[in-house]
Amino acid sequence: MSALDRSLGLSRLVAYTEVRAREKWRLTPFTGALNIRAWRHLVLCASVLFFSGCENRIKFSEEVQISSAKVVTIEREVVTAAFGEVGGPGGWDAKFMSMELVDPRKPIIPPKWESPSGLVPIIFDWDIDSSEWYLVATFFSCQSWVNHGKPKPPYAEFRVVNGAWSRQELSKKVIGRKANLLTGIRSGGEPKRVSLGEKTTRMADPRIAKAFREVASDGAWGC
Repeated sequence: MSALDRSLGLSRLVAYTEVRAREKWRLTPFTGALNIRAWRHLVLCASVLFFSGCENRIKFSEEVQISSAKVVTIEREVVTAAFGEVGGPGGWDAKFMSMELVDPRKPIIPPKWESPSGLVPIIFDWDIDSSEWYLVATFFSCQSWVNHGKPKPPYAEFRVVNGAWSRQELSKKVIGRKANLLTGIRSGGEPKRVSLGEKTTRMADPRIAKAFREVASDGAWGC
């Protein structure tokens, strides 16, 4: 490939990526405007994609307060193609997300939860009535929502059944629940440990879409 062909190809890719980003922006529930830093990262990703690929892998631990008021610790991993923040300014292609309880390690430990299909977990809790762990996730994009059957409101609930996470019908009692998991994950990475205090402050950011801050009965969805 000549230098001219390489230059022309990269210019076309950057232009195409920008168009796709604008289209994606209109199709996702995220609010706010793409900032300068986000666009710079987008162009950088476009140039890298021209020859290889652009992924961002983020790992961190997070303090989570469950409904019993007990604080547990989970480990999270996020793999994305990013040019902003999940649930906030900009947008990401969510390629993979996982969550695992690491403290306490007893008495009942749920298996590691994983999603390669555009789900963003917002609630992780222990159901006192049924004595089981459950997780509620919303959808990163309209395509993910469509792929999961277009549920209304736009959430998926998972419970541990026979030692494995299984999708269940959304429980009425989770409607109105505030998110207890961090959803505004920073594209530049997270600190090694996200405390409850830091999470509370960050989740109060009005730029985070409602669907990522609570299980909203009205759907709060832009698809």
